[in-house]
Amino acid sequence: MNDKRALCVKNEQDIVGVLLYPRKYNMICCLAVDPDYRKRGIASLLLREALNKLDRDKDITVSTFRENDVKGIAPRKLYKKFGFEEDELVEEFGYPNQRFVLHANKSADNA
Repeated sequence: MNDKRALCVKNEQDIVGVLLYPRKYNMICCLAVDPDYRKRGIASLLLREALNKLDRDKDITVSTFRENDVKGIAPRKLYKKFGFEEDELVEEFGYPNQRFVLHANKSADNA
């Protein structure tokens, strides 16, 4: 676990948001926010912090739900807001996903 990193947001004792980013692969591999705490900017805060810690001289990738999956509406919007672009369709753990990529040195200033 030397190359793995995690960020979390707490509300007193409870963790309400988490993001995992293995630096070895320069990727976001998990972003989750408690449903009771969504639409408060927690996901943006976590993603912004992770992007500051990853190598912006290399592409950064993340996989999320496909466009036709209702669970993908919010995360796809978030990643696009940060400058990620749609990439290849993949299947992970038996579930159809889509990879997004933030190209090297691309600005995420709009987020």
